[in-house]
Amino acid sequence: VRRIRKSNSSKSEEELMWGVEKTVTKIDTHESSMFLSNATVYPEDGLFEGDQHVLFAVVRDPVERFISSIGQAMGGSGSQTNQVSQWFQRRCIKESSQETLRCCIDYVKEHGWWFELHFTPQVLDISFSTMWMDIPVALFPFRHLPDILQHFGTPQTHSRDGSAKSYRPHPVLTNMTMTDYDDAMLRDVCTIYEMDVVMQRSLGMEVPKCDPFIPR
Repeated sequence: VRRIRKSNSSKSEEELMWGVEKTVTKIDTHESSMFLSNATVYPEDGLFEGDQHVLFAVVRDPVERFISSIGQAMGGSGSQTNQVSQWFQRRCIKESSQETLRCCIDYVKEHGWWFELHFTPQVLDISFSTMWMDIPVALFPFRHLPDILQHFGTPQTHSRDGSAKSYRPHPVLTNMTMTDYDDAMLRDVCTIYEMDVVMQRSLGMEVPKCDPFIPR
């Protein structure tokens, strides 16, 4: 990925745009595909054969996740070097959390998710991670993350908290919560992530904030 700097006619503002270099990097995917091909459902007797294993993912309510995605895309803890955070802050940090949220929603609506990986729908994220192979993936709701950590014997594992001081790079991001959404913003986010809403509903995970906007 490369950055293309483009100045307007007045030379008073610089806009960062993103493009893909026309270069091809050969990647050996054989080892990954072999690993993925051994994915299986959890055996009833708890006994795996050979290289069998279970793949799982933790999925989140897309409306809640969008706020977290904004914090990370703008340079939250662990994402300071994502190459877009400073530019995205200049574009969308406003006086209030609600105005900032509205700006981010509008940008993703207009330009798509691809400029920062945290905005990628979870359906595509999982599909890409499994190389589009037809293999089983166990999905768990985000609210059960403590139970998953307990199962693996790591209940004290540190979890990120976007509301913690200095975790996100600006106070309007730290203070951003679900209450900043209005109906128009909820409609837009639910529509952007309709595929995630449909996937989660199909597994019995409700996304109540999207019920008025995404028909069943």
